[in-house]
Amino acid sequence: MPSVYAATSQAAAPAASHATTVSASASTAVSPANLLFNVDIFFLCLLAVALLLALPRLVIRYTHRSQWTDGLFLRHAQLPSSIPFPSALSRANTLVNPEPLSREKSLGHSKSISRSKSNAHARTHSRTHSRTHNRTFSRQRIPPVAPTPAYLMPALDSAPFGPETNIYDNDYATSDTHVDLARNGSSASSQAHLLRSNTAATVSSTHPSRRHSLPTHMPGFFSMIPSLSILLRPVPTFSISIGHAFLYAVYTATLLYAGLYKSNPFTDPVRAGWVAVSQLPVVIAFAVKNSILGAIGGWGYEMLNHFHQFAGRFFVLAVNAHALGYVYSWTAEGSFFSHLKSPAMLAGFVALLFTDVLFVFSLRLVRDRAYAFFKATHILGVAGLFAGMYVHTAPTRPYLYLGAALLLFSLLMRILKSRVATAHLYALPALNATRIEVRDVNAGWRAGMHVRVRVLGGVAGGAGMGVRGWESHPFTIASASKNPNGTGLVLIVKAAGDWTNRLYELARGAPAAGLSEKHVDAERQGPASVKMVVEGPYGGPGHAVLSSFSGVMLVAGGSGLTFALAAAEELVHAVRAGKSRVRCARLVWSVPDASHLAPMLPAFAALLAGATHTRTALHIDVFYTRASAESPALTLPPGMTLAPGRPPLPKLLGGTLDGTCALFRGGRERAGGALSGVFVGVCGPQSLGDEVGRAVMSLEKDRRERVGGVELHQEIFGW
Repeated sequence: MPSVYAATSQAAAPAASHATTVSASASTAVSPANLLFNVDIFFLCLLAVALLLALPRLVIRYTHRSQWTDGLFLRHAQLPSSIPFPSALSRANTLVNPEPLSREKSLGHSKSISRSKSNAHARTHSRTHSRTHNRTFSRQRIPPVAPTPAYLMPALDSAPFGPETNIYDNDYATSDTHVDLARNGSSASSQAHLLRSNTAATVSSTHPSRRHSLPTHMPGFFSMIPSLSILLRPVPTFSISIGHAFLYAVYTATLLYAGLYKSNPFTDPVRAGWVAVSQLPVVIAFAVKNSILGAIGGWGYEMLNHFHQFAGRFFVLAVNAHALGYVYSWTAEGSFFSHLKSPAMLAGFVALLFTDVLFVFSLRLVRDRAYAFFKATHILGVAGLFAGMYVHTAPTRPYLYLGAALLLFSLLMRILKSRVATAHLYALPALNATRIEVRDVNAGWRAGMHVRVRVLGGVAGGAGMGVRGWESHPFTIASASKNPNGTGLVLIVKAAGDWTNRLYELARGAPAAGLSEKHVDAERQGPASVKMVVEGPYGGPGHAVLSSFSGVMLVAGGSGLTFALAAAEELVHAVRAGKSRVRCARLVWSVPDASHLAPMLPAFAALLAGATHTRTALHIDVFYTRASAESPALTLPPGMTLAPGRPPLPKLLGGTLDGTCALFRGGRERAGGALSGVFVGVCGPQSLGDEVGRAVMSLEKDRRERVGGVELHQEIFGW
């Protein structure tokens, strides 16, 4: 018996030891579902911190009543028929309001209005001659192109101009409000008296004190903590900022930890699968056009798309690691084909196939050369991925449901944001562009926002663009919301691709009788009308309110002028209404050829006219980078310069800061209130955006603090 008992005990010992080992290993095993759930909670906490930082500006923005409707849905609003520029004079008033001023109406304005016309004409001629005598171009006073109604102009059916009218031969040309800050950008003190005296004299006769209606300013996060602005600096040799690189590093390190913690990817491919499926809602949340995330944070989908691309690449990596782990083990066991007979495993390989299709056809090479094809494969790939993952495994379906909910919400919002309306097309040969007017939509957006358009077909049997016109293309809005000139929503579309070239040819299909192609312009040309789906608005400056800053500098490259024009027009309206803190504004436009200025000159003149006799000093600088055989004969209005070469952005930015400070004493505005910072907005190619960013980053710390901070907003061309 003892021997039997001993033998039994010795046999039981290894069994007990094995059971203990299995129990211990089970207790230390990590559940991939729980681990990745906790990782997602960590990401949500980081996101909540970012949203909390954006919350104060969100609250301040929505304290303005107009912000509850503008920037959400496009609509048609009943507006007054006249354009409210009460200080415009005689022909200047005709420029922006077809109704001429009578003598009785003129008596209600400032003393400069009541002066004799002959004295005003002599003064205008003298000052214009002194301003233009030393310019590099030989200019002659010629009848200008009829003013474009897209910006602060009468409707097309009005004819305020005679054949010999010169829009610059009028009283507003005598205003000294527009000071050329670029000539001596660093001498703020020498300009202070001039700027203060002009603004004080003109505003006192135009508007009473309206401090109660000035917009509340909420500085951005980096303006409140300037030392953290280093995160906005670009990473050398990369087109991302240090802040973005830091977020990418945190995201990558977290997911690597989730995938490798107590797991071997070669022997445990399940973990990689959970990593992939847990990030599916993240990829979708940063991809959709409409999301609660973007609405609260004030981030447009084009800003979040960078994170979508980065998270998407990590998703593709995790999916392939998951699949390759099983392929390796099944091949080693010789059971690969037997496993493929399972519907669940076959569905998994279908999901893998569509995942790789999404990746390959979303490379920049494909997006840049065949965007429509990229978009079609993206839609097909997402549908196939969802179907394959749904059949593949049931425990991961909650992530699929969440991703599908995000997609359906965005789709529903896109439908609600879409309007079907008649659009009028006008060719602008000098710009090689098409101007689109959607008169049935005249409200609901903010300056800097864009819409996506589709051409359904012609109106009343007219020509359309066929099936190709149904493609969705984004364009920045070039007009201010609630502009009573009757043009509604205006877009300027440069002919730069198949779709935009077809649109331009369609607009040129209705040429004006008796005019050669060289002289055809949108104002004298009969429009081509099409049915168009307008979806939006999207993007824009987020929760920043431009009129709440003390200074604004808008930089545009080529067709990026649409962003700057809409912002400048919106500022002029706010200034005229006494609802703006902006005291110094500058618009910088860089174009290849000086001839591009001709069709936009009336628009610039109208902006400058609207800013006269106000507290705001507006200046417009145009730079051309290509010498032409024929120098254009142009007459520039006061407050505007034309020069060759690339814009000297550091000098121009410095001049804007100095001009803003010149209107303040001791860091406080003469009418009350502290300096509220300078807003710098840029719209154009990546190279221009980088150049503006470097100019902003190169500002000295004390200079930033003296003006109340400098905030940069970029709208970069691209998909």
